[in-house]
Amino acid sequence: MHPLPSELLADLPLRHDKLRAALAAAQADALILTLNVDLIYASGTVFGGWFYLPASGEPVFFFRRPFDFQARIPGFEAVAIRRPDQIAEHLAASGRPVPARLLLEGDELPASEWFQLARIFPEAELLNGTPHIRLARAVKTDYELARMRTSCRLHAETIATFPALYRPGMTDLDFSIAMEHAIRLRGSLGLFRAFGGRMELFMGSVLAGDNAETPSAYDFALGGAGLDPAIPVGANGAPLKPGTTIMADIGGNFTGYISDCSRTYAIGAIPSIVRNAHQVSIAICEALAAAARPGVRCDTLYALALQQAEAAGLARHFMGFGQQAKFVGHGIGLEINELPVLAPRSDAVLEANMILALEPKFVFPGVGAVGIENTYAVTAAGLEKLTCCDESLVTLA
Repeated sequence: MHPLPSELLADLPLRHDKLRAALAAAQADALILTLNVDLIYASGTVFGGWFYLPASGEPVFFFRRPFDFQARIPGFEAVAIRRPDQIAEHLAASGRPVPARLLLEGDELPASEWFQLARIFPEAELLNGTPHIRLARAVKTDYELARMRTSCRLHAETIATFPALYRPGMTDLDFSIAMEHAIRLRGSLGLFRAFGGRMELFMGSVLAGDNAETPSAYDFALGGAGLDPAIPVGANGAPLKPGTTIMADIGGNFTGYISDCSRTYAIGAIPSIVRNAHQVSIAICEALAAAARPGVRCDTLYALALQQAEAAGLARHFMGFGQQAKFVGHGIGLEINELPVLAPRSDAVLEANMILALEPKFVFPGVGAVGIENTYAVTAAGLEKLTCCDESLVTLA
């Protein structure tokens, strides 16, 4: 088996340093990661096992499978084990200190695994490290930024082909499948990871007409009824009708790093207030992109977006209608919903090399949703747009 790419292997120590900073912030001695997304962050790939990082000293990759993982990650210590008890045994045998304070992925780690690690490290205080780990991942390395740029470019190039996929007589599901097919042909990996066990999404969401007003059970800006109560999100099989809109929020994941980009289409004539709301969405994105820079608070940016919606007389329709989402953007990367969140009670501040998705959207009963979503990189000069394609409200022929 070939090792992981050299550029990726060279990037891993930078990520480990960021995790050590998280350890320092939590005043902890070590951390153990075992969830897929965090293992990807720590190693560049998914493996069955545990990543151990002390506050000082080199990390250890404890793996069960694949059997050749050690060959894939040259330059790092990788130890084959059969059970997690052997982590403590190896640390003791190699003369490493037992951690007194140990960070775990408390928000998502199954209780059985938490108790198992508590048994393995009986003298350690186990701490929930999820907030610290997510903050470390929020600021991307140059390698991660390059992967994001590639995903965003391919995503935008594919979205540019979406209007040509429309055919009269389609349902929202037909249109969604055509877009999903196009993006998979372009190279999308097809998997969209989300933080939190209650967040689920397949490829994205296509909302036509009044289905955009269906409130979501998930923490999404907009919902949709979906095709079955078991997965209540997105297209519901409704015919695409004149006088309505279609919002396509098909995610991009071409590199393991996810991009977010929504575009809206109209079938025939729609009311002028709806078209105006679409332009307000574009204006909000431009205002946030100019105002956002390192040191700016996320609640300040949310307030700016809401102020513009109110000034346009559209607050009643902003981020939903019957049920309104209380955010206007979020971090994105290995997961589609990373930190920070641009919300009214968020005191988080932006840092350079964070990646944000901004999604100011409006919903109008009887017509549908309008607005855009783009992915941006935080720079000293503001936000750099990474998903560059036509933002206008395209009328489908």
